[in-house]
Amino acid sequence: MSSNAIEEHAAEIINTKDSTAGEKIQALLKLYDIEFSKDVDADPSSIYFDATMRGIQRPHVENLKTAMANEGTSAVIMKKSPILGYRCDSGVAIFDGCHRVTAALELGQSFKFGFLLKSKPSYSLMLDLVAAAESAITEHKLIYTYEEIFNHSYNILKKWPEKLGMSRDITIQNKQKEWTAFGKQKLADHLHVDLKSMQGINFRLMELLEEDVGKLQNHLHRLRTFMNKSECWYRALANYERAPKGVMKILLDDSYTSYEYMMKALKGLPIEVEGILRSCEAWVNGEDEAYHIATIAAKCSINIAEEWIFAHSDELKSRTNRAKKAKKTKKANRAKKANRAKKANKPNIKPLDFLISSYATFVNSVGSAEEGLKKLDEIVKRKKKKNRKKKSKTSGGDCSNAKDKDIGGTVDSSDEDSDEKDETEQKSK
Repeated sequence: MSSNAIEEHAAEIINTKDSTAGEKIQALLKLYDIEFSKDVDADPSSIYFDATMRGIQRPHVENLKTAMANEGTSAVIMKKSPILGYRCDSGVAIFDGCHRVTAALELGQSFKFGFLLKSKPSYSLMLDLVAAAESAITEHKLIYTYEEIFNHSYNILKKWPEKLGMSRDITIQNKQKEWTAFGKQKLADHLHVDLKSMQGINFRLMELLEEDVGKLQNHLHRLRTFMNKSECWYRALANYERAPKGVMKILLDDSYTSYEYMMKALKGLPIEVEGILRSCEAWVNGEDEAYHIATIAAKCSINIAEEWIFAHSDELKSRTNRAKKAKKTKKANRAKKANRAKKANKPNIKPLDFLISSYATFVNSVGSAEEGLKKLDEIVKRKKKKNRKKKSKTSGGDCSNAKDKDIGGTVDSSDEDSDEKDETEQKSK
């Protein structure tokens, strides 16, 4: 079973309503093929706490101690959800039930592990096991902090969107539709928080690099005070692909304490091409952006090179992905090597060479940098016009197409002919 299929099946197990928390946990451990023991007596001298899922919060421990002062009540609270741990070199580590165990130890009470794993589980499995365990808790429940929700949401969206039923490698528009339709609610259910706690979370978090998420950790407390609506992160990270370093510099700047002030700074950021070239495997390590722009521009206008790279970013990434898929297919199935390799790797040159040759062809076709900028402008206008025509056809010819019609209500055929001619010439070039 593929990793994606495992994630999808795990989500089904967690969402099963007729099963107890223990049954869900046992099914998940079998799915992931993890060795475990049930109802194991704990040795207080060798217990450690794993803070991967959440840290210890003293106020919650004190509340539990008050509730668990009576041994009868304590037994009910301890058994409500299984205590989860795993064996490690220094003893036994607990990753779910840490607050209950801390309260029990301070009260001098004994407890058992509901499930004790032979080794440390992966972060993905921890998320699933804790989600299954917390489905049984209704009282004395500790909600994740904003920082914990942010980090768990980022990892689920970035690495395991299948847990939410969301697709990989689709357009931003489709991701937005999935997020709005069901993704946000499923993420809230997985983390056992309400939608109000998820207001500052958006699917575009998945676009952040892990190293940048690490840098944000000490700034999340400040950012949460004004980045507390879903569209805040959406709009801020909409600039991340164009200018990742510029966006991070603003997010990490403590002087920004309001959303409006931050958005003004984000709008004026210049384009950075490093992220795009790296994603296309067309970045030469040890060289800076100026070197790559100069190489691709072939001593022409740097501005037109930047615009060209960004305008073709989706195409370049798509081409690189096709090449990667073709390479995997070649190893998996030698018999289909010729057909798939021709489709994915034609022409068979390095991505950077492809950029240079494609850009050189583009510059030569327009004659100069100035003409090139005009040509790019024309291409954008034609695409917008084409999209308007498509919308008008699907809507049954409503008034939104009025800009493309003359006063008498008929389409100017000469404009259509010239548009078709320009598109044909552009394709041939």
